[in-house]
Amino acid sequence: MSTTPRKLSAFDELMALRDGPRPVGGEVTISGSDPLFASPFRIGGTLADALATRAVAANDLWELRTGRRQKIAVDVRAAAATALGGEDMTLIRGADGKHRPAPLSPDVEHMVSLTQPWQTADDRWFLPHFNLPHLERRVLDVLRCEPTPASVQAAVRQWKADDLEDAIAAANACGGVVRTPEE
Repeated sequence: MSTTPRKLSAFDELMALRDGPRPVGGEVTISGSDPLFASPFRIGGTLADALATRAVAANDLWELRTGRRQKIAVDVRAAAATALGGEDMTLIRGADGKHRPAPLSPDVEHMVSLTQPWQTADDRWFLPHFNLPHLERRVLDVLRCEPTPASVQAAVRQWKADDLEDAIAAANACGGVVRTPEE
């Protein structure tokens, strides 16, 4: 018998925060496993745990409404594909009956145009995070640039990667150096 404590999954941790009993045995099934990506991080499993937790919350609401609970099944591979490529999987049916990706809002298009890896002065890459307006303002204040791809690219290019990461953290903004697996 092993005396090594089992590491809690994200699902276990989130269920510990839940105001209610744990789901009964067999209510939640998570199938599949990592690694799905060339990464030391267990992205697929963590995303599946998060989706299963959301499903438990929805099940709680369903039970309040109907008095019954449902079975929950989450596939790790499908969870990773949905969470990491969701905008490609959100389809709308056109007048011709064919499905097409839903259009992005102007705000999302703007965010995507800025939130990408940009090369730094020391030929590394830095990924600034512009997903929320207050974070965008903080990153732009650090970079001292305009909210355009060309301006962000030029500004990031003036910084050494580690220095920029430190400045972004000091401003309570978001962004990070793109690191190699060894790093």
